[in-house]
Amino acid sequence: MTTLTLTPGAATLDDLARIYREEAAVKLDPACRPAIELAHARIAKAVAGADAVYGVNTGMRILYAIMALAYAVGATINLRFIRETREISGGTVSVNNLSDTLRNSYAGIPSILRGFSPALKALSVIIILCFVANGVAGPFWIIYATYDIGLSATQWGLILMVESALKNLVAIPAGFMTDRFGRTRFIIGALFVSTIIPLYLFAGSFVHVLLIRCVVGVASAFFGPASAALLADTVPRSTRGRAMAAIGRGTVMIGSASGGIGGPGTGFLITLPLMIATLCGGMLYDWNSASPWIIVLTLTAISLLIAARYLRDPKRAEV
Repeated sequence: MTTLTLTPGAATLDDLARIYREEAAVKLDPACRPAIELAHARIAKAVAGADAVYGVNTGMRILYAIMALAYAVGATINLRFIRETREISGGTVSVNNLSDTLRNSYAGIPSILRGFSPALKALSVIIILCFVANGVAGPFWIIYATYDIGLSATQWGLILMVESALKNLVAIPAGFMTDRFGRTRFIIGALFVSTIIPLYLFAGSFVHVLLIRCVVGVASAFFGPASAALLADTVPRSTRGRAMAAIGRGTVMIGSASGGIGGPGTGFLITLPLMIATLCGGMLYDWNSASPWIIVLTLTAISLLIAARYLRDPKRAEV
């Protein structure tokens, strides 16, 4: 029987395949023994003591501290410089009238949704479908890249860095072009381009994945500003806050490579479908690792047909 000598942190997918398929025996590289004993001693000391131990989680604590500071700075800027864009007509909210405020808020939502124009209803459905597509496949981009394609965590991080940089470079001209040439055509174009996402199933190298993610990133850079601007153009100013609470801000990242239940741009009509989609995505991936991207293609094709049939730029934008 073949015996493999493994070094912690350096085992390859080929090594794991041999262990599984050939039932190869495994032993650790003797050179790793001192490091293992040192790690054992540190863990034993941490378990036996009462003091806080900082290790791999220190970096996460620093990141969350930076996030908290950024939010605090943002809140300060908002309080200091941001002013209302419309007159306040409803008085103030207090403990005494809180229940009435909540009841009136929810009671008005159905009438607002019924009052949506056909184009706005179509855009709402497209936004929901795009979020659902992200929920189905988003958490599994990196899993498929590492386990099926064989990329390292460093390679995946580099891909996302390049994609983000490209998306930021394209975002400004994308916003300019949607202002000048209209919103709908860029939404349709971005959805059409994003139908390449299932090609990810045929990617076999770092370069293939990088190209696919960059193309998807450019499509997302056009779709986000166009959909958000169309939403703002179409929803009356008097009901804009409640409408965006229902369907979000319209900013959807096509082909998002992350999971979760959305973010600050997610409306309450999106949250439940997105949560269900994330659960179903995990079940589908366990059944067949290719199935989430087939679902994404299906939802994208439906969104594209809806956009081509019903989306129209308003003749006069709401202000």
